[in-house]
Amino acid sequence: MNPGELLGLLGLAWPRLFLYPAGLAALLLATVLRRRDVRPTLSLPLHAAAMPWLGLALLPLPFARPLGRGVDLLVAVALLEWPQLLALRLLLRAANPATRAAGIRRLAAEVNGLVLLALAGLALATAAGTFDLAPMMRLPATARPPELEALRWLGALGLIAALPPLLGLGPFAASQT
Repeated sequence: MNPGELLGLLGLAWPRLFLYPAGLAALLLATVLRRRDVRPTLSLPLHAAAMPWLGLALLPLPFARPLGRGVDLLVAVALLEWPQLLALRLLLRAANPATRAAGIRRLAAEVNGLVLLALAGLALATAAGTFDLAPMMRLPATARPPELEALRWLGALGLIAALPPLLGLGPFAASQT
């Protein structure tokens, strides 16, 4: 998907950016991040909140008007992961050695999560027969071979297993409190 197609899809998805509950939540998050920085040592720009907001607007959400073209899994993951990667870059470039060490731990957790996410995405794409998100999220209309159903369930479980490292939860947290 080239940038022109992405902008065209965003033109069709503008009601989702402002009216759909996920769009309102993302707008509120962007406002909160703009008014008060969560971490004084790690200042993220506003586009760190805007990219996932656009990613949410392009997802095939229930009760939302369908877009003319589907969104690829890679585009959605890139838009949703942008703030994590940007924060990771800032941590790794910090002057403080303790902050850089936390960045290295965060990099290890991110790589673990991205490997699981890639495997889960490949399993879901193989089961759906496409990298388009809409067919991946839909239940198949006809009976499918048990191998494809097992692959679909393995992909869904892989997505669940990839969330803790990607979100930095539990043992994957950058700093233990």
